[in-house]
Amino acid sequence: MNKTKKVYFFRYSSGMPHELYLELFRNPPEGYEYITQDMLNPKKISVQKIGALKRFKILTWLNKKVLRRFISPHEMIQKLSQLKEAPEEAEIVHAENCLYFGKKPWIVDMESVNALTGHNKYMLRKNKKLIEETFAKPNCKAIITFTNFAKKTIEANLDTSKFKDKIEVIHYSTKTYTEKEKRKDNKIRFLFVGSVSNSTPVNFYMKGGKEVIDVFEILNKKYRNLELILVTCIPREIEERIKKIKNIKMHNMISRKELSKIFHQCDIFLYPTLIAPGLASIEALATGLVTLGLDLPENDEVIENRKNGFLIKPVYYEFSEHNFIQISEFWEFTKRTWGKNGPKVVEGLVEKAELLIKNPKIRKKMGEEAKIKYQKEFSLDIKRKRLKEIFDGILTR
Repeated sequence: MNKTKKVYFFRYSSGMPHELYLELFRNPPEGYEYITQDMLNPKKISVQKIGALKRFKILTWLNKKVLRRFISPHEMIQKLSQLKEAPEEAEIVHAENCLYFGKKPWIVDMESVNALTGHNKYMLRKNKKLIEETFAKPNCKAIITFTNFAKKTIEANLDTSKFKDKIEVIHYSTKTYTEKEKRKDNKIRFLFVGSVSNSTPVNFYMKGGKEVIDVFEILNKKYRNLELILVTCIPREIEERIKKIKNIKMHNMISRKELSKIFHQCDIFLYPTLIAPGLASIEALATGLVTLGLDLPENDEVIENRKNGFLIKPVYYEFSEHNFIQISEFWEFTKRTWGKNGPKVVEGLVEKAELLIKNPKIRKKMGEEAKIKYQKEFSLDIKRKRLKEIFDGILTR
């Protein structure tokens, strides 16, 4: 019997990994298993813990005026990480949104090039040469992005001449954990899924949560058979508003299986996010939900307009492969973008939602196309197969 090979999952931050990776840990490529940072060093210093120090104004001032000229919190994490090699039993290192400086063969996957430096423009410019040199090293075997747009951010911001052949796209992927149940009513259910792990209001607003409420409030006055299910951390001011609207159900901390069950109970996925599509949009495909979103970079890789969903063109948007938004700018970016787009986007979402409400045949056909899209491009089996090919290639060279 062949021995299972170990892949060391490497990240700068501690705590629970994103569901994207938990799914991969549960379903690794055949012949491989993941060992994680938290298993080996649960007290590791994290970016989040350093970020928490911002509440101390004197430390923030000291960092901006003095320390930042020499080293940033992100660089500090990098330096500390260099002191520790991957565990001996690991044959391959899989890095999440960060560079690995050890000697073992490694791959990295990322949501965009700016994720490598904590979504910090200054740090990307400062570390540009370091990133290029690290990617060009022989032990860096693959640079994986989740979308074609994310690949463009690498090509637009780095000199890729020495590692261009290492870059490839392997899409977000997930699987469903329940089956569709026979419906006992004629309700049309809308679904919005935000973050249940990030309770900051900006996450809810960035993903279009307020606009989803606006859309449903309009539709709910015209049609009697609608229901909206919200799975997200909801800001207090929005929660008070929701209590005044009928036919809305709210969920927060639920299990992966419970979330999968909710997806199977719904018909239309409202997801006007300003940021990259996440696993929720992929599970919407897998369960045959028609998705309504914004016509923005990356979204069109998941939603094929008029085929498996509808894309609403915003009036204003500033993000591009050359110009990305820093974490410190997320809140202002969100207010600025929705301030200029809100009514127009809501109008467009209402129009397309009404089309789907009135035409069950169109809804069914588009839902079937969503499932086909999932099977061809976003299934977990596709990701597992490609990672196995990469890992096998590394170990047989």
